[in-house]
Amino acid sequence: MFGGTFDPIHLGHIQTVAALQKDLKIDQIRWVLSAQPPHREQPQASIEQRLSMLEIALVDFPNMVSDDIEVRRDKASYTIDTLIHFRQSYPEASINLIVGSDIMASFNSWHRYEEILNVANIIVMHRAGYPNDINPVLQDAITEDWSEVIKTAFGNVFVYAAPPVPISATQIRKAIAKASDVQDSLNPDVYEFIQQNHLYVSAKSPEKQTETHENIMIESPVQADFSAAPIQFDSEQQVQMIVESLEDNKALDIKVLNISEVASFADYMVVATGTSSTHLRAISGNTVRELSRKGLKSIGEEGLDSNEWVLADFGDVVVHVMRQEVRELYDLEKLWDPEVRKALAEESKKS
Repeated sequence: MFGGTFDPIHLGHIQTVAALQKDLKIDQIRWVLSAQPPHREQPQASIEQRLSMLEIALVDFPNMVSDDIEVRRDKASYTIDTLIHFRQSYPEASINLIVGSDIMASFNSWHRYEEILNVANIIVMHRAGYPNDINPVLQDAITEDWSEVIKTAFGNVFVYAAPPVPISATQIRKAIAKASDVQDSLNPDVYEFIQQNHLYVSAKSPEKQTETHENIMIESPVQADFSAAPIQFDSEQQVQMIVESLEDNKALDIKVLNISEVASFADYMVVATGTSSTHLRAISGNTVRELSRKGLKSIGEEGLDSNEWVLADFGDVVVHVMRQEVRELYDLEKLWDPEVRKALAEESKKS
């Protein structure tokens, strides 16, 4: 099973999954369209349009099937619900959930994440340019023996080195909005469908903005729209939205720390790296503005004039964006690791 919003489905999706299917000799891959994703903004294209594009893109792949199970649901889509459906339908089969390594940091914020390995195996596609760290809650399940995984119904984590295909749906949508050519990134028939239905076309004039690590322009305050009314998001939803926005703004080595048991000021801490002072400020500024438009507003920011460290407080989630050398110096991941802090607290009680 490979799930996503596919807004739109592109050649990066197809090429990486096709390579995985061939290398691992998987009989069938079901592409599950997430119709109402609970932890991210709603897709720009409609459910019907995204399903049509998915079906068009898979026409030439007989062992890949578009699945509308989540489209037919009348509620938010959660991965665990879909996996349980497949397990009930195929009780003896080896069911494998395919995910990108870029979302592994937030795995333990997924709905009922602790049940997933009781229903399926997980194949982690390591994407070039992203950290290959497996979430600690999955470490004990990792195996390098695919022949054993395919024989088992559930309970294993396997890391697959996906071929580098530098294409993203976010980049495609932004390129179309700027009237840039994206034909090389899409199935020709999918591209034609997008053109015919005028998808992803922005009503605003194209923004002259580049997206390299060293040169991401910060939006002018005049362009930023802070009029969206605040929306109540739980801490897990905040984490998902923040991580996605950081990824869109090219933040590096994004880590999610669950500090709910050891801190009173927040449930999660998100740590990310910027490659330069310009990149640092761009990540923070653009992320805060984008999230504000979606209804997730920052209640405080610090270090906006800093060249080393910027902090944004979203209430349940605190975000730190740092230069690499500063991040290594302070090592927040270790400092706020729940197990480390519990151990320190126990030692303090003894003394």
